[in-house]
Parts: sequence; structure tokens; C-alpha cells
Amino acid sequence: MTRVERTPRAPESRAERGPLALLEELAASLGAPDEVAECAALAAAAVLPATSAVACLVGVARASGGAALYSASTGDARGRPMGVAAELSLDGARSSALFGLPTTGLRWAEPAGPDGSIACVLLQAGGAALGTLSLAFAADVRPDGALVAAAARECGRALDRARLAEVGKAAGARLDLLAEAGALVAGAPEKAETLSELTALAVPRLCDFAALDLLENGALRRLAAAHRDPGKSWLLRELGRTRVPSETPAEPAAQVALEGRPALYPELPEPALEAMASSDHEAALLRELAPTSALSVPIVVKGVLCGVLSLGMADSGRALQAADLPVAEELARRAAWVLERAQLRGEADRESGDRRRAEADRERLRFELKEAIQVRDSFLSIASHELKTPLTALQLAIQSAARTVATLDQSPERDLCEKRLSVGEKQIKRLNALVDQLLDISRIQLGRLELHPEELDLCALIRELAERTAGEFQSAGTELTIRLPPSLVGCWDGDRIDQVLSNLLSNALKYGAGKPVLLEVQALPGLARITVRDQGIGIAPEHQQRIFERFERAVSSRHYSGFGLGLWIVRRILDALAGSIRVQSEPGRGSVFVVDLPLPPARARGAA
Repeated sequence: MTRVERTPRAPESRAERGPLALLEELAASLGAPDEVAECAALAAAAVLPATSAVACLVGVARASGGAALYSASTGDARGRPMGVAAELSLDGARSSALFGLPTTGLRWAEPAGPDGSIACVLLQAGGAALGTLSLAFAADVRPDGALVAAAARECGRALDRARLAEVGKAAGARLDLLAEAGALVAGAPEKAETLSELTALAVPRLCDFAALDLLENGALRRLAAAHRDPGKSWLLRELGRTRVPSETPAEPAAQVALEGRPALYPELPEPALEAMASSDHEAALLRELAPTSALSVPIVVKGVLCGVLSLGMADSGRALQAADLPVAEELARRAAWVLERAQLRGEADRESGDRRRAEADRERLRFELKEAIQVRDSFLSIASHELKTPLTALQLAIQSAARTVATLDQSPERDLCEKRLSVGEKQIKRLNALVDQLLDISRIQLGRLELHPEELDLCALIRELAERTAGEFQSAGTELTIRLPPSLVGCWDGDRIDQVLSNLLSNALKYGAGKPVLLEVQALPGLARITVRDQGIGIAPEHQQRIFERFERAVSSRHYSGFGLGLWIVRRILDALAGSIRVQSEPGRGSVFVVDLPLPPARARGAA
């Protein structure tokens, strides 16, 4: 058997592999990086063999403007960072790569000349510009425009994947940060210590340094500060000495304190740093701190600005962007929870002391009020009894004078005397009624409202009352109608029932606006119902319960006389009789007072 030896096959040249294979190799080499910087550096080197270029420059657009640049030449395994281009603009030079974002897909430097040619193509994904790819070719190489454009597409896709991966990692880191901040706030009781730990939590994951200022009496006072380099923390404390925001309005924290809204500075050029300093000393401190980016957000408690949380970048090369604002605001919200909790604890302590003092004051006032009520009730009892005697004598004297005048011959003088004596007798009756009210108040307060229940005909009592008050209704021009069954017998205190109905009829006459008044009695199962209906001014719903309280009225005392005691006494009398009273009324449509008395006869209570 003949053995045939095969010569090992040499590696395929670029021409043998073909454009498709070259692009596949480029895509494979760019598939792993999950950071934009690493991806751009690899792309700068990997695109050279795929396109036969001798040098490459990748510019990655930054959110804050400009581009981060990465270069590579033949033989490089990965690109080298070249710093940051402050401005991207298309340049026609042939000796170096172009720094620009072209408006068209592909541009060639013209003419090619003896030194070769340069191509610049836009890197994009999903319609968004991500950067530029600039290639330099030797003089003897004619670049393949389609291949360069395809390589640019692969680089654009790779940069987009890396960018999305960075966004995902950043979002996860932010969520982890907020979760830790929430756990810290939930479990820590001390305000200063918790806020210091919360401020330090943002460094270095979110920023290079952070500071928290409280706004007290119009001035910012630094409570906490942290720097990724512990040796620079003193700079933050020194810069954060108590300061008035209006004196340094360009400083981000002062700006937030003045305007109440976030302040974001993705870049801080030298003029901006100089504007923030209020003195040469602060300017020197800022130069040493060397902030490159800043973000300050308000800390608001119950709608009041209480402080400012400030984040900054320095030597890490990162920049704070609008995407960092929600995270900073969430940290500020957690700081606000700490401050609110501290305020609530302080308020609770103060309220506890206030409650103890208030309780002591209430006890003292209750004792003094009890004594004052006893003195008042004693005075009312004595005064009402003492007033009864002269009023009775005065009433008897007026009645005697009226009888004497009645025996005189008819004359104008007699008519005048009779009229004046009639007025005097009415006023005596009114004074007697007021004194009776004072006596009832005293008795009710002392629990001595006496009742004398007896069998009586309620209808007969009402007929007698109607006859007795007919003159008053006639003088007022008001019609009184009564609707009664032939008889309704129960066991009640006649004088107290008379007092209740007299008060209700008096109110109907006073507030009825001269319109007819109806008094009706109904015998219902287990009770006797008395209804007094007028068509007067009525009572607003919010006053319908209050009118049964002591010294309460539904109308102004300037237009209607009285103490506001009548209905209170009526209710207490009916309570003592195991009865009830209620009112139904609308303003301008009159009032209906409904009194229910128990049937069959019930033993009335002896005291209110």
C-alpha cells in the first residue's frame, strides 16, 4: 500500500478568505466586550486586517459632547486611548485620521495623492449616531468602499451592544444602591449617623464624591461628606462650612437652595469653578478637589426644602448625566425620610410634654370650672328665690291697681292707666317666666327637678292652654288652630307638660312670622304625639341639634330676645318624663316640633 504524504496547507491570504469571511472574523472579535471603551479599543485594531488599512481611529460620541478617541496601526492587538476630542468636525487632511461625524455615510479624502488615502464613515445603530471610524490606506491600496461600510456597520452594532450592556449594568448597580439605601434608612435610628452613611453609599458607585447639606435659617450647613480618596474628604468639609446660598449662587448646592430644583453640570470648565468660589481660599480648595462634573438635588420634607444632596465626579473620567438624576433624587427622598422621622420623633417628644402640661391644665380648669358651676348654681338658686318675692308683691300690686282703675268712671285717663297696667302685668309675667327658667336650671343641675305625675286628660290641658294664650295670638295677628281627639288620658306632671307646650307655642308665635300655627295631638300605639307646626323662618339643618343645648340659639340675639334656655329645659323635662322631642325644618318653610309621651302611664323619673 502506497502512503501518500500531504503537504500542510498554508494559511489563507486576505484575498483568498474573501470579504464575507473577513467580516465574520471582525464580528467574532467584537462580540465579547460589554464596555464601550473596551469595544472601541478592540474595534480600532480589529478593523485593520478586515479592510487592509494601515491605521485606524475610532471616535465614540459622549453624552456630554465631543468624543473619546482610540487609535491603532498595523500589528496592534488593540487600540490605544488618545484622550478626548472637544469637538468633532470633518477634516480633509490626508496625513491623519479624521475627527468628525459626517453627514453622509462614507467620505474619502480627495485627492488621494502619493501618501495614500483616508476614509471616514459614521458608526450608527438604530438610526442613532454612536461615533466615527476613520481609516488610513497606503498609496498602493484602493479601499473597498462597500467593505469599509460593512465593517463600520459591524463596529456600530458592537458599540451599541456594549452601550446597552453598560446601561444594563448601570441600572442594576443603581437598583442595588437604592435597595441598600432603603435598608439603611429603614433600620437606622440616628439622623446624623444615618445621613452620613447614606451619603457615603453613593461613593464610588454613583460618583467620586458626595456631600449632604442641611438648610437651616436660610444657610447651608454641611452634615456629611465622602470622597473616593479619603485624603480629600477634608476638602469637602472645608468647602461646606456654613454659607448663605445667595452669596455663592453659582455653586450647584446654593443654586438648588435658591431655586428648589435640581442642578446638573455634566462638565465643569475652569470658568465655572472660579464662579463657584466666594474667596481665593475656596478657589484653591476647588482646584485641589478638581471636580469635572456635578449634580445637586433638593431634599424636601412635607413640601419644605430642608437640604441638598450633591454628587460630583473628579479623576475617574466619568461624567454625571441626566440618567443619574432619578437615582440622585431617590437618594434625596430617602434622606428626606430620615429627616422627617427625626422631626416626627422631636414632635412626638414635644407633644408628649405638651400633653402632660395640657392634662395638668385641664385638671386645674376642671376643678376651677366645677367650683365656678357650684357657685353659679348656688347664686341662681338664691337669686331666683329672692326675685320671686318682690315679683309676686309687684304682680299683686299691679292687679290691685287694675281692679281699682276698673271702678273709675270711663275717661281717657282711665283708658291710659288700664293700658299701662296691662303692659306692666305682661312684663311681670315675662320676668316670672325668666325667673322660673333660672330656677329650673338650678334644679336640673343639682338633680332636683321635681315631678308630680298624676292622671290627667292631655286634651283638656291643651284646651285650657289655648284659651289662656288666645289673647297673645290675637294681639300678634296669628291664628292658632288645635286638632285634638275627644280625650287622651295619661299619667304625667301637668305643670311640666304645660311648661313644655307653652314654650313651643311661644317659639311658634315668636318665629312664625305672623302665619298660622297648628297644635295637633295624636294617640299612637304606646305613645301620645303632640305636634306644633309653624310657617315661619325655619331652622337650618346645622342648627337643629344645637338649639336643644344650653344657651344656644339658631338666630341672632339682636333680633330675637331670650336666653337660649327654653328648648334645653324642654328636653330635660321630657327626658325626665321618659319622652322625647325632635324638630323638622327648612329655612324659610317653617318648623315642626314633635313631642312623644309614653302610653300607657309610666312612672316618671324623679330627677333629670
